[in-house]
Parts: sequence; C-alpha cells; structure tokens
Amino acid sequence: DIVTIPSGATNINIKQQSHGSIPHDGHYLAVRRENGDYILNGNFSVSTVEQYIPVLGAVLKYSGSSTTLERLQSFRQLQEPITIQLLSTAGESIPPKVKYTFYIPKTMTFSKPKDKKIAGKLIHPFGVPQWVSGEWSECSKTRSVECKDNAGFYSNHCNKDLRPSDIRPCADLPCPIWQIGPWSSCSQTCGHGERQRGILCIDYAGKIVKLEDCDPAKMPESVSE
Repeated sequence: DIVTIPSGATNINIKQQSHGSIPHDGHYLAVRRENGDYILNGNFSVSTVEQYIPVLGAVLKYSGSSTTLERLQSFRQLQEPITIQLLSTAGESIPPKVKYTFYIPKTMTFSKPKDKKIAGKLIHPFGVPQWVSGEWSECSKTRSVECKDNAGFYSNHCNKDLRPSDIRPCADLPCPIWQIGPWSSCSQTCGHGERQRGILCIDYAGKIVKLEDCDPAKMPESVSE
C-alpha cells in the first residue's frame, strides 16, 4: 500500500511518474475501498483511459495509465477512507516514483506510513514478459507486436533481440504493368487536333486485367494534342 486516505480528506493529488518518461512502465495506481473492493485498476485489469470514479462525498479524476504521469485528483471532501496501492508488473527492477498530498481537518489525527519505501503489489509473480504478435494484415503485410506479461499487461522488459518482425514481404509476383498502343492519326489536318492510343493493364503472364490493378500514378496519357 502507498497510503490510506482517511474520511474527511480534501484536495487529494496523487502522482506516479513513469520510468524514463514512457507510458506502461509496469507500475499502476490502484484504489481500494475499506471493504476490500477495488474501484480502480484491481483484479488484474488496468484502465488506460481517463475516467471519473465516484466515491462517497467526492469524485476521483483518473488520468489513465497510458500517460507518462499517472494521476488521481479530487477536491471534495471524502466521506469514506480509500487505500491507494501500487500494482506492479516490473517487480523491483524499476523503482516507482509516487508522490501524494491531501488535506485533513486540524481536529483529525493522521499517521504517515513509517516505511518510506513504497511496496508494490506484484500482479504476476511467475513468468517473464513476452512478445505478443497480432494477425498479419492484408498485403502489404503488417501486424502489431507488443510486449506483455502473463497477465496481459504492457511491459518494457521483453528481450529486444527476440522481437518478432512486424512486417514481411508478400505478393511475390510482379505487379501488373501498363501497355500502350500506337498513336492514332491526328484528328485534324490543321489547327488543333488530337491523337489517341489504347492503354491496357497487363499482368505478369501477359493477360489483360482491370485498369484498377495497375498503378494509377504511372498510367500513361491516352490523348495528346
């Protein structure tokens, strides 16, 4: 746990700076109610988008985990205690950077956590992150390649030398090409006339195919003055 914020607290501001200023560094803020229920980033799920989380007496604004500065904010007075936790897929290999502030009435007593070192809750105790490849797209062949741990969370600890390729050759046959015919005679014997010629699209076997199969940017002119 990072800290348990007591009922009656206001102006809550919790920040988790990503390691190396990159999103998905393996650390994520989580919020748990007094009864043990998670209302943010618990039970092996992490929210990547901004959202507003209702609690008794207040609303927590969450930045989402896909930002380099993960943040929780609330300005109204809490009417229930909440515990801020750190979920970790990185273990101790990347130390977390968490700061928090909030205000409580002078009449309240609050004891700061004695252990200054933040203990993260490891959410995948076994295995190492692996590269996860998506399906190949239509030609040109591309696919997504992401580093994830066994729980499906993004990670930065995959072996870069083992990263699968995200692009591969396809359509090994030569592309169809334009074939032009001879120019016709000029339409006028004097003044301004036009000449025309036939344009065909031919595949690698010499078969006539649809004009759309050839590169339109390379299509020759079919009419000339």
